[in-house]
Amino acid sequence: MRSTEHLRELCARLLSAQEEERRRIAHEVHENLAQAMIAIQFRVETALNEMTGDGNTKALELLEPVVAILQEGIGSIRRITGRLRPSVLDDLGILPAVSRLLKDVMSNHPGLSIEASLEVEERDIPEALKMVIYRILESAVCSILKKNPYGLVAISLLREGPLITLAIRNNGEGLVSEEILPGCEIQGWSAPATIGERAMLSGGALTLASRKGDGTTMQISWSLDDGTNPVAG
Repeated sequence: MRSTEHLRELCARLLSAQEEERRRIAHEVHENLAQAMIAIQFRVETALNEMTGDGNTKALELLEPVVAILQEGIGSIRRITGRLRPSVLDDLGILPAVSRLLKDVMSNHPGLSIEASLEVEERDIPEALKMVIYRILESAVCSILKKNPYGLVAISLLREGPLITLAIRNNGEGLVSEEILPGCEIQGWSAPATIGERAMLSGGALTLASRKGDGTTMQISWSLDDGTNPVAG
């Protein structure tokens, strides 16, 4: 029993270290590469504004596409760093981060309808649990998109007494995964391994239920009054 608890603690620390590394890489890429590309874009645009006259026609033709290429590259960097570590989570908190994530998903996948109910205060969620919830939700939505990008998804995050509960329900097979986590399979349905692992390592209790014709519901609850501290992952 003690060895199992020790192993869980080590795994949780590993997940936490991975998140910290993601944060560091995202920061360095943004502060160095992105800023350098923005500076180059500015100089190219300045040069274009200074170049007038027929003698510069060829140079203008060569330089004008560079601005668009730089803009695309800067946008790609921002998307990559956002996936590595969403800055809105650090700057504003879990609730704005979840709202931004779902808004981006619906914007990029208009066939998917998402109904979200966030009945919790920012202060109710321990700092260590915020990234756990974000990553679980991110993984679940990704799994749904792979299987059923045109369905309906209902998401709720709430606090009831000592419990923080995240529930995700979809009307298809979007939460089915080829990666089956032992103990999390019910009637052929399974939670993606990363979700089950994060739930377990953060002290959460995961339940998965499905009914033919009625979709699948995944629920994860964390108790905040049992003396445990959820570990970021």
